[in-house]
Amino acid sequence: AVPTVRVVDAEPQGGVKKLDFDKGDQIRFKVVSDTADEIHVHGYDLMKDVEKGGSVSFSFKGSIDGRFVVELEDHGEQIAELDVAP
Repeated sequence: AVPTVRVVDAEPQGGVKKLDFDKGDQIRFKVVSDTADEIHVHGYDLMKDVEKGGSVSFSFKGSIDGRFVVELEDHGEQIAELDVAP
């Protein structure tokens, strides 16, 4: 199952979602949001726009290990923490 981050009123429902992967994994997750914004995966510098009431999916190779913030860029709100273990 693909992890899903749910955003309600520009905040992550249930708090910041933890996403754990190993380096070399295919990182996949989905963001469902009631707030229009840009979703930014720091470190990997990936950005996608999400419409109000819409969703976006991310899928990329875990080529960099470390801990990275996933945020609603325009709101400056962290919605997930991506951990990629070496």
